[in-house]
This record gives sequence, C-alpha cells and structure tokens, in this order.
Amino acid sequence: MAKILIIDDEKSIRLLLENTLKKKGEIITAGTGEEGFDLFIKEKPNLILLDIMLPDITGVELLQKIRAKDKKVKVLMITAYSTLDSVIDLMDIKISGYIKKPFRIAEIREKIDDILKKK
Repeated sequence: MAKILIIDDEKSIRLLLENTLKKKGEIITAGTGEEGFDLFIKEKPNLILLDIMLPDITGVELLQKIRAKDKKVKVLMITAYSTLDSVIDLMDIKISGYIKKPFRIAEIREKIDDILKKK
C-alpha cells in the first residue's frame, strides 16, 4: 500500500482528501510547510499532495526542498491558481501533475490512481 502525505493549510481540504484516499494507503497530513517537510523526511511517502499556498512557505519552495532530498517522490500540486507561468515553473521542478481547486473527488481519485500505477 502507498504512503500518502497531504500538505494543505485548510483543515477541511486535509480531512476531505484523507477520507477520500484512505483506501489507497496510509495517509499522513500536515497543515504547514515545515510540518510537511519534517513528515516527508520521517515518513518517506510514495506520494505527496502539496498545496501551492501555505502559511509559512510556498508550495514551490517546499517542493524545491523536497527535490533536494528526493528527486523521485511523486508530487501532485493542489492550487486555486492555474496561471500558465506557475504550471510551467512546477513542470521544471518535476511534478507528477496538478489539481485546481475546487476539485472533484473523482478527479482526485483518478489522478492518484494514475500516479501510483506509474513506477
């Protein structure tokens, strides 16, 4: 089973994703970038769902820190913003995909399934 880390400052989003994905594996959640990075180091997840806007660090900055430690962990970005520039910047840092808020549960499940199937 997969180990999935959800990093989002909105508690309602974390709970929704946790409940949606609990059948996919072990779910770990964090509300800040610092907490998320600590859990990433400690738990070594297979997949990270990472919000772009966090209270203490941007999701892009956190992604850069994560990539400095692990180039292969799969990362799905979550954003309320979908400007072309931000997506291009993220693709340069090697993400597995992104989801725009508000999202549909079926869309999240489908993307997670696709990401976890790829080795």
